[in-house]
Amino acid sequence: MRNAELKGADRMLLFLTATSLALQAPVADTSPFRALALPPASRVRSASGAPGPDYWQQRADYVIHATLDTAAQTIRGTERIHYANHSPDTLAFVWVQIEQNIFAPNSITYVLNQPPLHFAGGAVFDFTGKGFIGGITIERFAAGGKALTRTEYGTMMRVELPGPLPPRGAIDFDVAWHFPVPPYGGGRMGRIGTRL
Repeated sequence: MRNAELKGADRMLLFLTATSLALQAPVADTSPFRALALPPASRVRSASGAPGPDYWQQRADYVIHATLDTAAQTIRGTERIHYANHSPDTLAFVWVQIEQNIFAPNSITYVLNQPPLHFAGGAVFDFTGKGFIGGITIERFAAGGKALTRTEYGTMMRVELPGPLPPRGAIDFDVAWHFPVPPYGGGRMGRIGTRL
């Protein structure tokens, strides 16, 4: 009788263990060596990520006229941007990078308080600019003589188009801007003392 009771207890223990294991949520693989969940191949991209037969890429051509004021330590410029929509989508807006806003007073750079990046060869990139306050001022962003609505999000700017831009369509933007040159560099620019 004791053997029968143990067998029943063993069965109950086995049942409870199996049930609890079945109810546990699977644990996600967080290993850096796990297989990546990549999208399937398409006509735009092959499975390797290489461009496919329907691959497209937007195009922007620039003509920039800029002046450097060494006394005021600023750069002022105007430019014409010819933007060609090579996508299959009709666009209502475009994104423009305004990287000088890394030094704007409301920049996320100052909130994050990131440590400097140190590169091989001794180069250092200090995100804070060592306290430099700057940023870009967009004086004009227009198309066909009409000012366009724009919204800045840090170092990106969303520009609302004057009308839908269809596939294979193009638009010309007229832009005017200026910004102070940071004293300690900011990625690809900066000044040393009075040298720009």
